[in-house]
Amino acid sequence: MINKRKLLVSIIVWAVSFMTIATLIGGLNIPRFWAINQHPGKEIGIVVGKYPHDHQSLKYTYVVNKVEYSSSTSIIGNENPEYNSIEIGKTIIVYFDTMNPSNSILREPKRAISSEIATVLIAGLVGSIFIAFYAYFYALSKIQKILSKILQYLSQEK
Repeated sequence: MINKRKLLVSIIVWAVSFMTIATLIGGLNIPRFWAINQHPGKEIGIVVGKYPHDHQSLKYTYVVNKVEYSSSTSIIGNENPEYNSIEIGKTIIVYFDTMNPSNSILREPKRAISSEIATVLIAGLVGSIFIAFYAYFYALSKIQKILSKILQYLSQEK
């Protein structure tokens, strides 16, 4: 039999944990990608390093207004070759924020935002469902036992 009170609390736990997870994970990349999308710039960059054991990331440099910038990423869009076919010294397409040229990615900004939103939603759903099930089946019963002991103790003192 379903305990309606536990179910309601679990739904609240799910909603709060989903929003928390989505906010924390979404706050990592979406603001950067959004800024690049709002003030888009595009330059040719040069691959200066490959790190296969660090999420297959690349280090690259690019020049904007005679200033050289350097960055690294493991997110490479369809506009650039696949990681395994990229060689050090080869050129790549770099998208950057014209208001803050050090903010750059190797993927078209709108695609990067869409992909990141999907990742955030999946992580938020999976994580929050796990937390809600944990709350429903384990944590709430423990909390109820603790609260009933506290109430029992307090009622004995009167």
